[in-house]
Amino acid sequence: MVSAHKSKEELGSGNGGANLEEGREEAHTSTGKDGASNEGKSPEIQALEIKVKEEKEKAEELKGLLQRVQAEFENYMKRSNEERKGIEEIANVKLIREFLPLMDSFDAAMEKLGKKHESSRDALEGISLLKKQLGQIMGRHGIQEMKSPGNKFDPEKHDCLMFENHKDREDGIVLEEIQKGYIMRGKIIRHAKVKVNRKN
Repeated sequence: MVSAHKSKEELGSGNGGANLEEGREEAHTSTGKDGASNEGKSPEIQALEIKVKEEKEKAEELKGLLQRVQAEFENYMKRSNEERKGIEEIANVKLIREFLPLMDSFDAAMEKLGKKHESSRDALEGISLLKKQLGQIMGRHGIQEMKSPGNKFDPEKHDCLMFENHKDREDGIVLEEIQKGYIMRGKIIRHAKVKVNRKN
């Protein structure tokens, strides 16, 4: 009786063991399949991923090319604007130089009229007004008269036409401005012709 009972337990135990082994095999088989599906990809998917990677690389190359082209275009526009401004400035300088003798004539006429009779006052005022208006036009274009008398002679700004000896004045000082000099936006467009003090 006991033996038969044991046989049943052993039998049950044996069936349970078989079922457990089968379960393990199924789990192992399932895991293996899942692992294969995650790691091993079909040729179609692999080819698609390679294609996507290649397209991304092409897109990055195209983006870099567009950025370089844009930078080159901006540099070109800057150079073009600078060249255009340079040409305009040269043209303005040439035009202004044509007007400078007119300013000289105004100065000479005002000096002569100022020494004459009181009746020349109206003419003097008229010429003075014309000179002022012309000076305002030149000022809007960055043209300024150079102030030379009392300053040290500078060969970069002045042309010395004559010397005088004044012992009470510093050597090399500009005594008189014979013809005005002009500056346009920091650049000299006409040197001033001056008389300079030189001590013997």
